Amino acid sequence: MGIYFGTIYKKTNNLWLPIILHFIINVCALPYCFTTITTYPNISLYIILPTYILLGIYSLNIMKRKR
Repeated sequence: MGIYFGTIYKKTNNLWLPIILHFIINVCALPYCFTTITTYPNISLYIILPTYILLGIYSLNIMKRKR
């Protein structure tokens, strides 16, 4: 996520955008911390992990093009 946020900062030169995105991700993780449903961790893993991997690949591609 750091690579993703760093890329967003470098692209926009605006620190507030990565801060806001980080806040949104943290808010989305709150139900995971306080849930009693046993299937929620599996569901969130299947949704969040591919999203993070795709964001990382996208960020690496952007960084590669800038060189």
